[in-house]
Amino acid sequence: MHSGSTRRGVRRSVPRDGGRRMTAEPRPETLPGRVAVVGAGAMGANIALTFEAAGVPAVLVDADLNRARAGLEVVEQTAATYARQGLFT
Repeated sequence: MHSGSTRRGVRRSVPRDGGRRMTAEPRPETLPGRVAVVGAGAMGANIALTFEAAGVPAVLVDADLNRARAGLEVVEQTAATYARQGLFT
């Protein structure tokens, strides 16, 4: 990772590959056995996908059944796209 400066002078870390490759290198001693993500919107769906990619089972929960189904669909479609593009290792 290298740092780059922004307009406001705040430094941020940017992966050298531009952040395009999603690799999961879990450290089993620090990862939870499973997680629940509350809220199946775009952010919640992608958080659940990130945990799944790291090998941590994730449950996606939402108060609205239709949103929960839509969130699951986002996870499935995004995972399939990333797999086709070789972004999951």
